Amino acid sequence: MGRQELLLLLLLFLRPGHGDPLDSYVNTQGASLITFTRKQLPAASIAECAAKCEEETTFTCRSFQYHSKEQHCVVMGDNSKSAPVLRMRDVVLYEKRIYLSECKTGNGRRYRGTVSQTRNGVACQKWRDRSPHVPKYSPTSHPLEGLEENYCRNPDNDAEGPWCYTTDPATRFDYCTIPECEGQELPQTPSRLPSPHGNVL
Repeated sequence: MGRQELLLLLLLFLRPGHGDPLDSYVNTQGASLITFTRKQLPAASIAECAAKCEEETTFTCRSFQYHSKEQHCVVMGDNSKSAPVLRMRDVVLYEKRIYLSECKTGNGRRYRGTVSQTRNGVACQKWRDRSPHVPKYSPTSHPLEGLEENYCRNPDNDAEGPWCYTTDPATRFDYCTIPECEGQELPQTPSRLPSPHGNVL
């Protein structure tokens, strides 16, 4: 293998998205969560547990805990922002960084924080509700977009950033004020072409 091929191979390996999957988690030794949205699964390693969290389809997995002695994994729909934390021996709590952040990078495509009002102070409509506005984007039509509760999101990759349908019948949607993350890099996702969210298809 020539020098150029070796360099190309090294660059491909080091490009974003090919690092350690645990880099997208924050871990806390000896911590556990009190939550009802959970599933216990067998796992031989922390990496296997992380993979099970990523593959979970019953709920959005925001964290997992790995029990080293019992070699099992508990995937959870909550994190330390939404559930009480307990001290527990022989457990490591792993929380997805993206769900702990209350800031955005770029246009906020991957923002998963809990801001739930527009820049004008109007409460956001829950994504699953059909009143006062029938949404084009909903948890069932776009299950991978984090459309939970009434949190601001950017499911259509809008250049203006995260937005939500409003509870004001006269205003279909509005943008949210989400601060920029300073020096904090979040995992990248493939970009999609923007699509209009103001009209019902």
